[in-house]
Amino acid sequence: MPEGVKGVSEARRITITLPADLLDAVDGIVAQEKRRRSEVICDALRRHLEWRRRQVLRQQLVRGYQEMGQLNLRLAEDGTTWPVEAAWAAGGPLTGTEGAGL
Repeated sequence: MPEGVKGVSEARRITITLPADLLDAVDGIVAQEKRRRSEVICDALRRHLEWRRRQVLRQQLVRGYQEMGQLNLRLAEDGTTWPVEAAWAAGGPLTGTEGAGL
């Protein structure tokens, strides 16, 4: 494993080609922070992968909210209620913990 690469159980050496301006920017960070290129590039890649993971999650949440919104609209239009709403309307217990001192 290359020295200075933190949090890596197994490192592999690869060869990549970067545009000159991108490599210059990386080298500027390397000089300024006294770190190795591998560290800087690994950090940048980890951050990008985390950003992508969050974007995918955000898209899934948006789709879910949109689908639930359509379902809720249909239920409202049909006058359908969920059991919790029916219990609330009837003044009955909602969780089974009423009067249990909770």
